[in-house]
This record gives sequence, C-alpha cells and structure tokens, in this order.
Amino acid sequence: MKVKLLLFLFIIFQLPCYSIDNEWDKIETIMKTQAPKENTSVDGLGRFISSRFTGEEDNYRAAFYWVTHQVSYDVQNMTNTRLYNSAEDAVNRTLSERKAICQGYTELLHAICDKLGLKSYVVSGFTKQYGKFDPLPHAWIAVEINNIWYISDPTWGAGYIKDQQFTPNFNPDWFLVTPEKGILSHMPFDPLFQLMKVPVPFEQFADEGNPPKRYGNDFAFRDSLALYDKQDQPSRLLSSIRRIENNGKKNSLVDTRLEDLKQELFVYEQNAMILRFNEAVKLSNQGVSVFNVYVQYKNRQFQGTVTAEKLRQLNDSSTLLLQQSAALIAGNESKDPAFMENNSKLSLNITRNLARCSEESSFLNKYLATPVNQRKSLFITKGKGNATPKKH
Repeated sequence: MKVKLLLFLFIIFQLPCYSIDNEWDKIETIMKTQAPKENTSVDGLGRFISSRFTGEEDNYRAAFYWVTHQVSYDVQNMTNTRLYNSAEDAVNRTLSERKAICQGYTELLHAICDKLGLKSYVVSGFTKQYGKFDPLPHAWIAVEINNIWYISDPTWGAGYIKDQQFTPNFNPDWFLVTPEKGILSHMPFDPLFQLMKVPVPFEQFADEGNPPKRYGNDFAFRDSLALYDKQDQPSRLLSSIRRIENNGKKNSLVDTRLEDLKQELFVYEQNAMILRFNEAVKLSNQGVSVFNVYVQYKNRQFQGTVTAEKLRQLNDSSTLLLQQSAALIAGNESKDPAFMENNSKLSLNITRNLARCSEESSFLNKYLATPVNQRKSLFITKGKGNATPKKH
C-alpha cells in the first residue's frame, strides 16, 4: 500500500483557491488549541472536533486535517498487507505510534467519522499514479457530506515518499474528491464503492495511459448502500463477491482480494456452523432432561397428583426441543471429518430420541383412553423398555 508519490508541477492558482486556503488556516488555528489528552483517543478527538466545529464538512475537514498532520507514513511496512490484525488494531496502533500504512490512516479517520456521526466506509482497492497501474493494494475513505458522496484519501493527503523516506506535505486535493474524478486514480475492489450510477470495469481502469470508460446499465448504488448497511457480515461478503465477479476482467490484485473474501466467508460459515452445533447439543440435552422427568412419572405408573395435561406437556416439550436441535444441524457441511462424525452422531441420537417421544405420545393416548381400573396392565415389566434417552 503506497503513499502517492510527489509530482512537481508549476500551477498558477486563481483567486478562488485562497478561500480554500483560508478554510484550512481556520482549521489549523483551532486544532492547535487541542489539549494533549484530547488527541490520544478516538473519543477525545471526536469530542474536541464536535465541540469546536459545526456542520458536516467542517467536522470532516478537521478530522482529515488531524489525521494527515499527526500520522506519518510507515515506509518500512509499505508492502506489508497483513500489518494489522483487525480494524481496531489498526486504529489503536496508529494512535499510539503516530505512523501507519494506508489501512491505519483510513481506519482511524473512519473511526473518528463514527464519533462525529458522519457516514463513511473504509474502501480497499488499487490505484493509478500518473497513468501507471500501481501493483500494491490501497485503502481510502468513502464519506457522505451533506447528502453527497465523495472519496477521500488521507494517505495521499499526508505527504510523499522520496528516497525511501516519508516527507510530510499536506495535500488538500484528496480531502473531498467526486467519484467521477476519483475513479481516474482509485479503483475499489467492490464496484459498489465507486459510488457511481455506471461502474467502471476493472480492465478499463487498468488500461495504462488511458482514462477509464464506463459501460453497462445504471446502478442504484444508494439503494445498494442502504441494503449493505442492513446486511450481516456473511451477507455483505456474498454480495461483494458477486459484484466483484461481475465487474469485468480481473487482475492479480482482484483475484487475491476475491480469495481473501471467500476465505473470510468460509471462516464465518464454519464458525456459525460450530455455534449451531453447540446450540443443538444444548437443546438436545434439554429435550432429554425434560423427557426423563416424564419417564420418572411413567416408572411410577403415573401415580400421585400428576395430570394428563402435565404428561402431555412434558412429552411435547421434549419433542419440540429435539426437533429444534435437529433443524440446527440439518445443513451442516464441513471438510473436518471429526466434526462431521460428531454431527452424524448427534443427528442419530436426536432421531432415536424423537422416536421415543413418538412412542410415548402413542402410549399416553392409549393410557388416557383406557378405563382407570385397567391401566396397570399397560405398563411393561420394570427394567424392560423403560431406559431413558442418552444425552449427547
């Protein structure tokens, strides 16, 4: 993940640009009043910014300013795409070390946005610099300001690398960039985060020296973002995989990203399956425990104050718990033979116990339909056929 390299250009700025400089001067003046304790945590940063600035754009401007001025690029780990264990790890390390690669910059800025109530996403993808395809993946921010979506790149806004050294050099050009301009240099892996009605396919973007072209049907990305927000992580992964696979010819970076997403989905599915199995064991054991209470009554030939309603309730409850247990493991599939063996054993145990419940349901019907003075004859000899079901 690389910082944008410095390009020396001689540009004549017109008068309107001074208003932009003044906006940043105002931000700098206020941010310099920040106490040390207010810049050591995301909560502190959020409180300070929200107490000093009003409006979404100024709040985000302050957050962008702070991240690009307080964090240096970690040149030594520039090619380490596995530097952070998680988003939380990226935020914590970036805050404590005050250096990061692109993921650290973006995760920290995204976390501050959350505290400020700003809608944002961390976007991963790849880039072009000066018409040349960059072989390393990159990360940036998609942020909504006053109902308009932008891309924003704090890494490229923080400075540049020269002779393997990072030079801080604030570049406000990467503060808020329209999607139409952003796609000239930033290609998300997931086309949803192009934030455009007509996404650009991968092969068009990677065509060195040529601006990307768009084709295809209109894409309601706002509706898809709304759906994305409602989805759980496995559903998001499935949707993202589908969109990536449908976005044209892929390169090695896209292929790697797809494999990572599929592996992440696999891990989620395996973990979910284990949770279902454990819950199934719990329900099965509960079902057996309830059934054993029924068996105790039956072994005493239903003597005492127990009612027919109570007996039916015990048997029906046991049946329901076992059925719920069976439903949880019905679709389990794993490449782990030990897990599948345990899954099969549990399934067989549940089936046998459900059969016992069914037998006892028939017995109860017969028992209650038999005259009271003849009911004793229905009970089999003690020790024959009355064994209670086993727990898993």
